[in-house]
Amino acid sequence: IVPVDKEESEIPVFDKTAFLIYKTERALRGATNFMKPSELSKIPLITGEHDLAYPIDYREGKESMYPLKMLGTKTVVNGIQLRREKMAADLLQDLATYPAGHKVTLSADNKWTNKTKSDPIEQIKAAKSQIRKAIGKYPNRLGLGVTAFEALQDHPAIIERIKYSKEAIVTVEDLKRILGFDEIVVGLGIYADKPNGQFFDLWEDNAIMAYVPTKSTGDEMMRRSSGVN
Repeated sequence: IVPVDKEESEIPVFDKTAFLIYKTERALRGATNFMKPSELSKIPLITGEHDLAYPIDYREGKESMYPLKMLGTKTVVNGIQLRREKMAADLLQDLATYPAGHKVTLSADNKWTNKTKSDPIEQIKAAKSQIRKAIGKYPNRLGLGVTAFEALQDHPAIIERIKYSKEAIVTVEDLKRILGFDEIVVGLGIYADKPNGQFFDLWEDNAIMAYVPTKSTGDEMMRRSSGVN
């Protein structure tokens, strides 16, 4: 989530000018070496308003045997947060969000649920290298759907890395060390299709990698983020 001050704005998109090799030597009283500034493109940013209300009749409030206003407040907050997460999940899991070369659909043999033929460690390593070639940095964040996380927990290639050091129960911290990420987030969110209907996962069997600056150092404009779905 990125807070913004205005409802409408623009996101600058930089080229690779900052990564060019420049001639920096200068002779005594020689001319200064000038670099050509980046040609910026922009992505329009337009925010939208969201709201949700929980109706309570004054008679209900008086007669209720439990704190109805507190229930209403929590229900509304949870509803807005769930909607926000659903929008984020839909965007991040849509292959159309990513340009060519930034997305991979695994074959049946290469899916992590195939414990005999797949190699998730090498697959993730290759994806990280691909992102570095595109943005100049390795991804530091990994988002996993529950199915993908559970497949990694049970995968022989992962268990092999920890079996001599601890019980063979793979945790998020284990995966961070094995796969080389600063942070791994498992999407546990669920939603229902109707009041008495079924539950569905917000985050499907996907792995999403990205580079995200961890601290505000003032040079965020020169950093690029990207992902592989």
